[in-house]
Amino acid sequence: MKEPNDKEIKEAQGEYKKVGKLRPKFEDLGARTLLIVLLILLIAFLVDG
Repeated sequence: MKEPNDKEIKEAQGEYKKVGKLRPKFEDLGARTLLIVLLILLIAFLVDG
């Protein structure tokens, strides 16, 4: 895998900032943690059957 160059890094950071502006509430660690916990519970429920 090749090393990312400066242009690619800047583009990736720009995309991240755009997403961050669209979803400011997910910047809150509590909201993100809650979302992850819900996903884990959902997966566990589906696997359990």
